[in-house]
Amino acid sequence: MGDRSSGGSEDRISPDDRGAYLTNIAGCTHCHTARDGQPFAGGQTLVTPFGNLITPNITPHETGIGGWTQEQFTRALREGLNEEGKPLYPGMPYESYTKMSDEDVAAIWSYVSTVEPVDNEVETVQLPFPYNVRSAVEVWQSMYFEPGRFEPDPDHDAQTQRGAYLVEALAHCGTCHTPRNAMGAKIESRRFQGASAEQWYAPDISKGPNSVLTKWNEEDLIGFLSDEHSRNIPAFGPMSQMTNSLSKATPEDVAAIAHYMLNAQPEPEDTVTVDIEPLPADVASLGASVFASNCQSCHSETGEGKPGVAANLVNNGGVVAQSPNNVISVLLQGIAPNDDYGVMPSFADTLSDEELAAVANHVRRSWGNEGPELATPSLVDRLRAQNPEPEGAVDLAVNCRSVSDEALTDDLKTALSERAQDPSDDAASLSETAAAFVAARPEMTRDERLLSLGALYCRELAIANPGMAEDDFLSANLSFMEDASAALSDGPRD
Repeated sequence: MGDRSSGGSEDRISPDDRGAYLTNIAGCTHCHTARDGQPFAGGQTLVTPFGNLITPNITPHETGIGGWTQEQFTRALREGLNEEGKPLYPGMPYESYTKMSDEDVAAIWSYVSTVEPVDNEVETVQLPFPYNVRSAVEVWQSMYFEPGRFEPDPDHDAQTQRGAYLVEALAHCGTCHTPRNAMGAKIESRRFQGASAEQWYAPDISKGPNSVLTKWNEEDLIGFLSDEHSRNIPAFGPMSQMTNSLSKATPEDVAAIAHYMLNAQPEPEDTVTVDIEPLPADVASLGASVFASNCQSCHSETGEGKPGVAANLVNNGGVVAQSPNNVISVLLQGIAPNDDYGVMPSFADTLSDEELAAVANHVRRSWGNEGPELATPSLVDRLRAQNPEPEGAVDLAVNCRSVSDEALTDDLKTALSERAQDPSDDAASLSETAAAFVAARPEMTRDERLLSLGALYCRELAIANPGMAEDDFLSANLSFMEDASAALSDGPRD
């Protein structure tokens, strides 16, 4: 494709911003930033069937890629070789990055070689013998890896070409969504047909009959990929990192991905018949009971949830994927609040393995959902060991009321977020925020405004201070409520 592989919509990205733009879509921080770690400094554990790989530091520090040349960086992306010319483990998606254009590789190098250097020595390979022998990776590469650039299809228009390039190369969608064989190599004949990824399951997004995309149209898929939560379905798990990245991409690039995936990706060579496992009546009854007691208040009896409060579970690709891993992992980890949704609590300590399996099956088999495989207590037990402890923001935000406030503008979100980052701000600084909220919701009573504003601030406080002690968190919320009460003007009482 030459240097035009990233043209079109990206022509309006300035040369100074282009490297950051491409690095964002390539998802480099998704793997190279550890939980609570510095961007690009590595240290995140990738759990593979062969053992653990720890992502390296790729900042320009001597413990990272500070001593690398552009040629060495290009060789890593293109040929899967480290700075010494030794093979890299395919935990790095060089199988996709090899297809990137010269221009894009150079732009990414220009950006990552100038990010903030971080001193972080990482022992990247923690695999048991014999998988820790790099010469074995040479054999693997000779069998399964073929370097080469993206080849455009002359029968496709510019939008389709761009979408194909983004999907196949830069965004490396097949790394997670294509199943692998016993040697860890992608099974290309089953391209995009779903695969396990650590404790998660990347659903089938192929053109085949089992694809979750059969339920989507182009407009809604664009909204989902852009992190705009089409159909009240936000991404979760690792996919939420990708939609967060794409929310910063140009609308044309996101539209190109959606168009290619729905209309132009090749038909799969092989498809697997998916059988729906029968759900025993006693498991179905238990699942319905657990859902009614623990989930229904947010997700509703119909499973459709409410924007800003809880996701729609109906025809949700992550929910109805081949494996129940996604639903179980969310039940164990919870989901930290963000600017658009409140917290999803963790049920790891409150529900048994049997109850978690049953409610996962209820969600995957209700409202027309047909998640094929059943969750079992033994699967829940195994996933408990694989899932990390809930984020600090999850434990804090369970103290917050869930609210859905469509009048909450970006300016109000920013104001609440800034105050949450410095809870010691004086009461006077809240007056402007309170006035803006009154203007946005004139129909509310003063008490309704106070409850809504307090709930929104509580969420922002948990996001900004996930490590805050619970007593300090509650004290900061009480202080805010006192200041907000004084700042809010009286509204209609009836």
